[in-house]
Formats: sequence, structure tokens, C-alpha cells
Amino acid sequence: MPTEEALEWLKNNPCVNMTPMEELEYHQVKIPPQRPQKLDAYYNLSPQKQKDAQKDGFFTEDDIKKYLDAKWEAELLNRDAFLRAYELYLEHPEHKSLIISYLKKFKRAIESTPYPYKSLKLNFKEYPFEELDDIEVAWDE
Repeated sequence: MPTEEALEWLKNNPCVNMTPMEELEYHQVKIPPQRPQKLDAYYNLSPQKQKDAQKDGFFTEDDIKKYLDAKWEAELLNRDAFLRAYELYLEHPEHKSLIISYLKKFKRAIESTPYPYKSLKLNFKEYPFEELDDIEVAWDE
């Protein structure tokens, strides 16, 4: 019997009744927010001054907390979308080229994120896929 949490997830998940390709199109790259200048200043402090700032509640300030939460959400969504696209890549070889384009898009988004969360980082060597070159259209003249 599914738990209440699982039933709630199924009820709120828009992808449940979608085909695999509709689900793939549903997921879009989420761009992490711009890092606040205050955070840049914090990272330029000496280790002792960073500890002092932490004691003073630096990471509980609203703007810093909102930034970190939004960054976490963006990285988590991009990682999960890449992993789901990889599952579809393995399960649906008939849609290989379309799925590869999504894999490449999410991989670029993940790799281009500055200062990524280590706990969300993926080792792309564990998820091999053919990185086909973009298809060039030959026009008849």
C-alpha cells in the first residue's frame, strides 16, 4: 500500500500521466540566480572573519538565505531532469537524438553553474551517452 506521502506526490506531479516525450519537453533548464555581492565579499574574507560572520548569522540573512535556497532548487531540478532524461535515453532508443539534445542541454547547465553544491554534483562518466553533433540541414539549391 503506498504511503500518504507517495500518494500526495502522485497527485501533485504533473508528469504522472504524460508520455515519456511529453515529460522530457516539460522539464526546462533552471538558471540559478545571480550571487549577491554580499556573498562575494564574504568569500573574500579571511577564514577567521568568515567564522565571525557565521556566528553573527550571516547565512540566516533573508537575501542570502533566499539566494541559497533558489540556487539549491535550480541545481536540484537540473540534476533530476538530467537523470530522468538519461533513464529515457536507456529506455527509448527510438527517440535517441531528441533525448540526447536534452541530455546535452542539462549537462551544459549543470557544468556551467558556478560553485555547485558538492552533494548534487554528477560524475558524467557514470552516465555515458553519444554526444552527437548538431544535425546540419543541407539545402537543395
